[in-house]
Amino acid sequence: MRLTLLLGLAGIVAAACHRTPAPRAVDVGPAWATTACDTPAAPVFHATGGGLSPAARDSILRDVETRRAAWRARHITHYRLRVSETCFCPRSPPAVVEVREGMVVAAFDTAGRPAPSLRAHWSSYTVEDLFNVIERTARDGAVQEVGYDACLGYPSVIKGNMRHVDTWFQIGAGPLTRPRS
Repeated sequence: MRLTLLLGLAGIVAAACHRTPAPRAVDVGPAWATTACDTPAAPVFHATGGGLSPAARDSILRDVETRRAAWRARHITHYRLRVSETCFCPRSPPAVVEVREGMVVAAFDTAGRPAPSLRAHWSSYTVEDLFNVIERTARDGAVQEVGYDACLGYPSVIKGNMRHVDTWFQIGAGPLTRPRS
């Protein structure tokens, strides 16, 4: 028994003294690139303190429709997008999602390491889904600020408040990178 205990302790000490290899980073460098852009910053919508008027809501919905059509016309179906979400609830760490054909196929932490545990949480944050968030919150009168990427036109900032205690939220997205050809 004593020998078994000593061997067990020796194994623990040996494991503690020998470093385990660091997690292997995903290649996010040369294989992925941002789009060069010289377009001026896209306008940002700010709601007034009282919420959305019907005219402002309709304007946002028309704008989302136009911008979604422009996004779809670019035919960008394979990309990585850094997404962060802040709200009244416990904060989630930002993540990078990889999207192919409209579906999140992988998630990475911001250091580029695979993070399968993040995939489930962030799987609803494709560019199309970000447009859906704007539409839904505008219809509910809960959107307060919307911003779009100046070059590719995807939603880059969405802020809102559901008009209940502690129900504010903010979603940030970008940069978007694409595989190099």
